[in-house]
Amino acid sequence: MPHKKKIVIYSILTVFIISTAVLSGTVFWLAHKFKNVQHKSWKACRKLSMQHILFEKAREKARSENKKLVVIGNPTGGWVNRIVPIYGCGDICIDIAGCSPCPESTIIYKMDAIEALKKIPDNSAVVFESEVFEYVGDMQNAIHELDRITGKDHSRIFAVHTISISHWDYHIEGRKPTPPCKNTIRSRKEGRKKYAKTGEGMAKRIIYRFPPRDRYEWSDL
Repeated sequence: MPHKKKIVIYSILTVFIISTAVLSGTVFWLAHKFKNVQHKSWKACRKLSMQHILFEKAREKARSENKKLVVIGNPTGGWVNRIVPIYGCGDICIDIAGCSPCPESTIIYKMDAIEALKKIPDNSAVVFESEVFEYVGDMQNAIHELDRITGKDHSRIFAVHTISISHWDYHIEGRKPTPPCKNTIRSRKEGRKKYAKTGEGMAKRIIYRFPPRDRYEWSDL
């Protein structure tokens, strides 16, 4: 085979191999991104579902026991929650960034959750809490205040925490989450700055078990 012809053939083969590799890599990358987006979308949907389900349970329990319904976490804090009402404000709504919009009958405490809880009378409340206690300074103090206002009955506490655990498996299927591994803690610690942009502050812990299924359990960051 003439030398020039070999060069042309080898050049065509090289271009073909490189093009195939690039195309394959692009397809793999797109599939990987789609899988991640799909996973995050399902996780978000499940979180919203659990917020709605547990809020309704908390509201019904508050009504049946003639207690105040205390909501910890702004009902319109997430971008989906701003468009579609997932849970309500309750009788008392607590969030460091405030709760809005809420009915005029709702008492709103725009402050640290622990300081707000101190304003609520003993044994007077059912609590719905959604991803707030990751940020409070003293978790033991928060639990103390919850015990005080609920009469130490953790069946009166309905919590939602989906960061780093499969919340759906926990509440629907009863699978007990284990403490997060070192890699999960490191990853969450490194990525927590983006959550601080919401005004909640820097996350201080991963909460992996919580009421009404269990008492609160967590790993510090």
